[in-house]
Amino acid sequence: MSFQDIEAGLASPRSPTRPTLQSQEDSAFLTLQSSLSLQVFKINSNVQGILKLVDQLGTGRDSGTLRKSLHDLTETTRAMAKRGSDDLKKLAALQATLPRHKTSLQKTSHDFQLSLVAFQRAQQVSAERQRTVVEGVKHAVEEENSGQVPTLSLAKKPVLIEIAAMKSDRQVQLHRSDKHRYCKLNFLRTNWPIKSL
Repeated sequence: MSFQDIEAGLASPRSPTRPTLQSQEDSAFLTLQSSLSLQVFKINSNVQGILKLVDQLGTGRDSGTLRKSLHDLTETTRAMAKRGSDDLKKLAALQATLPRHKTSLQKTSHDFQLSLVAFQRAQQVSAERQRTVVEGVKHAVEEENSGQVPTLSLAKKPVLIEIAAMKSDRQVQLHRSDKHRYCKLNFLRTNWPIKSL
């Protein structure tokens, strides 16, 4: 084959399937990335829902239905996080053959990891709040049974629960801000190169 053949368009490409394969790989990568981005959005949305439900624990709105909703939402989010982890592994494997998608993989991976950290934080806050509410109720029942406090009506029990929960709210807020600061510092430490002098 000569340059004249190439210029005349007589040359047939050696691998006509290569662009098709590349576009199929691109398509698979972009589809999976889009799916993972949607999962990140849903996880973040569920985290906000979990925190709203947690805020209602120990108040007058606390009920079995609320606790079931909290449990179901937490389990759904946990399943989503597991599926997202699997999808991220597949996405990384696809990206190995598509070097031009490296930055988009890094961004998607970073967003997913942030949503996992937020979910873990929400689970911790939920566990702490549930523990505090249970301890508050337990303490109120013990005081009532020991005769130290006059018998409480059913209407006043949610108030006691709310007071016990309010005492720990400040601790939860401090814990949240400490965790947030720690995550920021950890992120900066791992993602920003330190230049040697």
